[in-house]
Amino acid sequence: MGLARGEFESLLRQHFDAFYYAALDMSGNPADADDLVQETAMKGLRRFDTFKAGTDFKAWMMTILANTYIDLYRRRRREKPAADEDAVESLKEAEAALRPADLEFLLPEDVVRALGRISEEQRAAIVLVDVNGLTNEEAAHALGWPLGTVNSRVYRGRQQLKGVLRRLADEHRTLGKESR
Repeated sequence: MGLARGEFESLLRQHFDAFYYAALDMSGNPADADDLVQETAMKGLRRFDTFKAGTDFKAWMMTILANTYIDLYRRRRREKPAADEDAVESLKEAEAALRPADLEFLLPEDVVRALGRISEEQRAAIVLVDVNGLTNEEAAHALGWPLGTVNSRVYRGRQQLKGVLRRLADEHRTLGKESR
């Protein structure tokens, strides 16, 4: 049995900040985060009668938020990760970490460029797992993908990011030597 509209709205208000900050982490700016949360709330409101009472409302809405994020960026064909500096820090700690010598040459905007060079599906998995700190299982649930799919997209995405970021670091290193 679904929720009454008033119950849905109450739960939405209760978790609104969590939805906003997750959207901000995914999109990288307040305007896009507002748009994501608004669209997610509208989708949830249109489907609130399908929510099963007694299940995790926040997880249900996070799934809608993650799918809304993917849809938005497919339409726009652009990518904005979480605040650039945060994305760099998060990716430093990822399993496919870069060499320390590369990190000193990378700029926050390099992460934006690198994320833009991988597939949307890999980008979504990386943003949820490495930038937002979800487990692969949580990301699989949020995206509605099998765990194995998330595992492979995170792994391959990290490998591709590592290669792109190493090349960018090498470019910056070369430019630094040329300017001496």
